[in-house]
Amino acid sequence: PDQTEEFIVNSNFALNSAFGDSFTIITPLLTFSKRDVIKLAKKYLLPIKETYSCHSGEDVYCGKCIACKEIIDSGEKDSFPQFTKEGD
Repeated sequence: PDQTEEFIVNSNFALNSAFGDSFTIITPLLTFSKRDVIKLAKKYLLPIKETYSCHSGEDVYCGKCIACKEIIDSGEKDSFPQFTKEGD
């Protein structure tokens, strides 16, 4: 739910209300699929292996949460060593 336009609009409103200032949350990748984001990261040689997406909070990705499922469905699971422990 934190990737929807509704969530971003409401978050922006909450920030502006809480701080009494004018903030704008910029979301250039909001309409991108996980596959698109990974392709873009690879194109610009960004360190995908140093990112963290899993909702479990564990060192090894759970493979069950929404973020993990999106990575698996993207066909890019092998780009993320976090799916297996080192030495496995």
